[in-house]
Amino acid sequence: MKYIGIYEVVDDLRRRLKLAGCKVVTFGDGQQYDLEKFTEVPAAHLTPISIDLDGMIKTVTFDLFVYQLKEHYKAENAAVDGYGMENTIDALDETALILDKFVPPIKERTIELGEGGYYRVRVSSNFSAALVEGNSNLTGWQGTLNLTIHGNVSRCTDS
Repeated sequence: MKYIGIYEVVDDLRRRLKLAGCKVVTFGDGQQYDLEKFTEVPAAHLTPISIDLDGMIKTVTFDLFVYQLKEHYKAENAAVDGYGMENTIDALDETALILDKFVPPIKERTIELGEGGYYRVRVSSNFSAALVEGNSNLTGWQGTLNLTIHGNVSRCTDS
């Protein structure tokens, strides 16, 4: 029997987000974005929301925020791009591309893990634009990941 824990699944999601183009993937409280890592963008942050325990099956819900920093243009460029003084549209476009690479391979599929475990993912098909106010200048897309984790998987072993 192989026990599949939340950490193993989170590590797999981190790896997949990095393959999709995120330089840093953090985990934890949404208010605890690592300010020192803002120089390494685009990035993503997973926040646990809830867990439903039903025997050997767990359904874990995460909030996913894929973000980029808005950069300020010089005044002469602002008149050319038509979007004002920040590259909000560019940041949204770049982070949407990451989601486009990340979501389809995991959506409604069974994901096999290293030593015989698996999980299923239901991804919200609706990500909302997230424009974080304040000094962080974060812009990106925020949505929900629902993961059904099968905790024990029977498999044959040579013993």
